Amino acid sequence: MDIYSIPPLLSAIVLFLLFIMGIFKARASRLNLLFSLICLVGCLLNMDKTILTIIKDGEIALKISRIDHIFLVFIIPLYLHFTTLATGYKNWRVAVKIFYLIAFFLIPITQHKLYLTHARHFFFGYFAQSGPLFLIFGFFSTLSVAISICLYIKNLREEQVAEKKTRIKYILLSFGLAA
Repeated sequence: MDIYSIPPLLSAIVLFLLFIMGIFKARASRLNLLFSLICLVGCLLNMDKTILTIIKDGEIALKISRIDHIFLVFIIPLYLHFTTLATGYKNWRVAVKIFYLIAFFLIPITQHKLYLTHARHFFFGYFAQSGPLFLIFGFFSTLSVAISICLYIKNLREEQVAEKKTRIKYILLSFGLAA
């Protein structure tokens, strides 16, 4: 382990603790459950980064990244699902279901050699390089985030209750900082 392993490891620990806290609160709210799942995916991604800074074999790094992307594709519907619950826009449920289907269809694509092509060695570790099929994930991920941001902004403009407006501002701030 070297200095480059510490930031993603700390992030993974924090996200895992948030995941645990959210799970305990999940009984009270589906929003907490979605928050927990988003934290879990973030934890897995940061564990991936931590491991990739430690290992010394590009093939193993590529396999680890492909395994991580099996779960990472679910960030696409989770963000939008969280947003629709946080804002109360129930008319977006169909889009959320479509995004869950897309995530399931992306799972086998993440294991294809044109999704992550190879692992490139950097001074801080081995990291997988994206291929042309990765653009599919990138497109839907960007679309999900863009829709979420638009819904939050729309909700901020429409919301009359100061407490709810503040909650949306904190959600936007936290997701922005996490990104």
